[in-house]
Amino acid sequence: MFNQVDQSKINVAIYTRVSTEEQAENFSIPAQLELLRSYCRAMNYEIYDEYVDAGFSGTTSDRPALGKLIDDAKTGKFQVILVYRIDRFFRSVKDLLFVVDHLDKLGVSFRSVTEPFDTTNPIGKFMLSLLGSIAQLERDTFIERSMMGKIRRAEEGYVVLSSPPYGYDYVMPFEPGRKSKSEKGYLVINNDEAQVVKEIFMEYIKPDQSTITIAKYLTQKGYKTKRGGRWGGERVYSILTNTAYIGEWRYKDIVVSVPPLIDIETFETAQKLLKERKNMIHRVTPRDYLLRGLLRCKKCGKYMGGTTQTHRHYKNGKRVGDPYKETYYYRCITSSLARRYGKDESCPAKWVKGENIETKVLNYLSEILSNPVKLNEALSSQQKNVYNKKLEAEKKLKELDKVMDRLTTERERVLQAYRSGVIELPDLQKSIDDIKNRQKVIEQQIAEIKLSQSVEEEKSKNILEIVEKHRHNWEAVHNLSFEEKRELLMKTVKCIWVETLLDGNIVLDIECYIPASQQIFTASPLASCEPGRFR
Repeated sequence: MFNQVDQSKINVAIYTRVSTEEQAENFSIPAQLELLRSYCRAMNYEIYDEYVDAGFSGTTSDRPALGKLIDDAKTGKFQVILVYRIDRFFRSVKDLLFVVDHLDKLGVSFRSVTEPFDTTNPIGKFMLSLLGSIAQLERDTFIERSMMGKIRRAEEGYVVLSSPPYGYDYVMPFEPGRKSKSEKGYLVINNDEAQVVKEIFMEYIKPDQSTITIAKYLTQKGYKTKRGGRWGGERVYSILTNTAYIGEWRYKDIVVSVPPLIDIETFETAQKLLKERKNMIHRVTPRDYLLRGLLRCKKCGKYMGGTTQTHRHYKNGKRVGDPYKETYYYRCITSSLARRYGKDESCPAKWVKGENIETKVLNYLSEILSNPVKLNEALSSQQKNVYNKKLEAEKKLKELDKVMDRLTTERERVLQAYRSGVIELPDLQKSIDDIKNRQKVIEQQIAEIKLSQSVEEEKSKNILEIVEKHRHNWEAVHNLSFEEKRELLMKTVKCIWVETLLDGNIVLDIECYIPASQQIFTASPLASCEPGRFR
C-alpha cells in the first residue's frame, strides 16, 4: 500500500520503463525501482505510486502506465515525477519537452536521479533539452547501427527476425567463442503450421472466398495463430502476401532464400485474386447475399454490398404488423467507407432492392441460356476465344524463351571476357547483375503469362461444367438452392454494372462469360418489370 497524499511532505511519482532491446543493457525494472526508492528515502520524499511500463518503446507516448501517470498528475496527487534517466521517460525531444511543459503548467516538476537539471530556470530547461537531444541521438544511432547490421546479415544470406512467420521456426545456432546465440539465424519448416499455410492458399483460390471466410474456416477447424490467438482477415492477408512461402524472405531490397511451402503458380493465383477481390465487401452479415462481389456501381466504379433493414410500423403509439419483417438492399460501398474512415466522399447512387435485382439477373440466365442454339453458339465462340488466347500465349512464351537464351549467351561472353583479361572484376560484377535483373523481368513475364493462361483454362472448364449440369434445366434456375444459384452465378457472370436513374429505374449491364456478348436491360423498381433492350 502506498501512502496517501501528505501536504507536509513532497509526494513523488516514480516512473520506470524498459524496452525489449534494452533489457540486455541491464536497465531492468527492479534495478530502476530500487535506485529510485533509495533516492526517495535519502531525500525524505513520500512515494505516492510507482508507474511501470515494461516492454514499451520510449519513442511512443502510447504507454498504459504513462497515460495513468498523466491523468493522476492532472488531479494533483503528487508534485514531482522521478525517473532514473531522461530516456526512461521519452527518447523523442519533441515529445519530452511537450509533456514536461504540460506537467509544469499542472504544477508538477520532472526530475532525473542521474542527470542534474532544474526546469525552474532557463539554464535548467536548456540542460533538459540538451539531455533529451542526446537521448534521441543515442536512440537514432542505435536504430541506424541495428539496421546496418541487419542489412549486412541479410546480404550474407541470413534471416533477420524478432519472430518467425507462421509456418516456420527461427533457428539461431551457437557459435564457438560466443556466450550467447548467433544473430545469424535461418528459417526451418514447422510441419504442423506449414500444413495450415497450404490449406489457407488452397482454400482462398477457390471461387467466392475472402480473407474473412478463410479466417472463419480456420477458427472452425480449431487452428490457432503463432501466439495461440484467433484468426482474423488481416492475419490471413499477411499469410497470402508473404513471399517467404515461395522461398523468398525479403528485407528492404534484399532477398534471402528460405525453404518454400507454396508453389509459385498457386502464390501468383492468390495475388491475382487478392487484387480482383480488393474492393469486395466480405464481412459477417445477418443473411447471405446472392450477388455479393458481382455488382459494381456505374457512377463511381466501386463494388456494391448487401444490407438488411428491419421494418417496424407503429399506429397510435403501438407496433403493428410483423415486427421481424426484413427488406434487403444492395448499395454502393463508397459512402459507407467514407463514414468508416472519415473521408469526405459519397456516391449519389440509390439503394436497390435485393429481391428485384436478383430476380432480373436469374431471369436473364434462365431466358437467354435456355435457347439451345444460342447457347451452343456462345460455347463454341467461347472455346474458340480460349484457343486463340492459348496460341497467342504460346507465341509470346517462345519469344521470351529466345530472349532468355540470348541473355544466357551474353552471360557466357561476359565471363569469357573476364577470363581473357578484357574486363576487370568490377565490370564483370556489374554486367552479371544487369543480366540477372533482365532475366528476372523475363521470368516474371513468363510466370504472368502462364498464370493468365491457367486462369482462362480454369474459367473455360468451369463454364463447361456448369452448362452440362444445368443444360436441360435452365427454366428451373429459380428453384435451385442458394448454394447452387451462387455457383451458377460465379461461374457464368463476370460483372454486373448497376445504374440508378432519376426516375427510379435501374439499368443493369451484365457481363457474362457465356454468352460472349453483354446484355443491357432496364428494370423498374417493381419486381414485375420485363427485360429491355440488348447490345
